[in-house]
Amino acid sequence: MYLVPCKKCGNGNNFNAKTCPKCGAVTISPKNQPALWPFWNKVILMFIVFMLVLVIVNSNLTPEEQAQRKEEQAQRKEEQAKLAIQREAKDKEEAVLRVKKNAERRKKGFHCLSDWDGSHRRVKTFIEGRLRDPDSFEHVETKITPMDADGNHTLFMTYRAKNGFGGVNVETAIATVKNSNCAATIQ
Repeated sequence: MYLVPCKKCGNGNNFNAKTCPKCGAVTISPKNQPALWPFWNKVILMFIVFMLVLVIVNSNLTPEEQAQRKEEQAQRKEEQAKLAIQREAKDKEEAVLRVKKNAERRKKGFHCLSDWDGSHRRVKTFIEGRLRDPDSFEHVETKITPMDADGNHTLFMTYRAKNGFGGVNVETAIATVKNSNCAATIQ
């Protein structure tokens, strides 16, 4: 007769017992436990079969075939190394182009303008503050000149806004913008 020890008191119980007769603790018989062992047996068996197939396939190769396979692997590694070098060179080239592009943008003064609508935020805020109805402000267009010898840009901002009679006027604001910190002086 096969006995299963109780987890609580250690008493040997019958294999099929659901509770311990001594302490009354609920015991789980091996019949009620999940069948994990057969699953792992299948996994281990499949792994062993896979390894055996690999060994058999590799052992059946002639020395010439084995040399050819090693040569193919070496060629693959060499191609991968070449691709990695090409990718690295391309990344460096793109980084250099990005730096040149940013320098050109900075020289033209575009770094001071909003990427969203192309306006200069400080000039826009100043103009909105001087309007009778700041909510009526609508940015139309901003043009900026390249940097001059003093490191300044001239900015022309065209906008629409309501006048005191409820009509809409189109106006242009002119400002001088420093390239170094994008500070604007309205003219």
